Amino acid sequence: MLAMLLIKLVQLFQESKPSGIAWVQFDHSDIGHKTRIGNRHLYVQGIDHAWTPIKPVTAQFAVGRNKAAQVVRKQFPLHPAAAKTIHRSQGDTETKIAVNFSTKRTIPHIHYVGLSRVTTFEGLNITDLCENKTAVHQDVAKEMERFRTSAKLSLCINLSFMM
Repeated sequence: MLAMLLIKLVQLFQESKPSGIAWVQFDHSDIGHKTRIGNRHLYVQGIDHAWTPIKPVTAQFAVGRNKAAQVVRKQFPLHPAAAKTIHRSQGDTETKIAVNFSTKRTIPHIHYVGLSRVTTFEGLNITDLCENKTAVHQDVAKEMERFRTSAKLSLCINLSFMM
């Protein structure tokens, strides 16, 4: 699961390796609630109670041609990101987004995908709309025309259950 957050403080116990706590603040206060409750003892002066502690995780795996060598990796489970592409956001639902449509190419339906990620109009911020790059694939336009002119929906209604 991906969540938007700000890293507020990193407390390192040993500077030479990932140890300690990364304190983060999620954009939605309900995210991390159980973690904050379970780690109440970590909150000291200077640590905001809205911050969530993230501890390093350890993974061990085999490498090499015969998988003979074992590697242990310890790191904070954080993935830095400033933005994501419209294609990458497909399927996401957000309460607030900023969409930038500046592009050199015309990509069919990209505006629909970008604009339909947000739940309310108030949560939408559009920059560089580039209306001349808005496009509809010709197959979609053709099918929409067929729907408007000649397509008919046939319903089979069984009324025997009402008798």
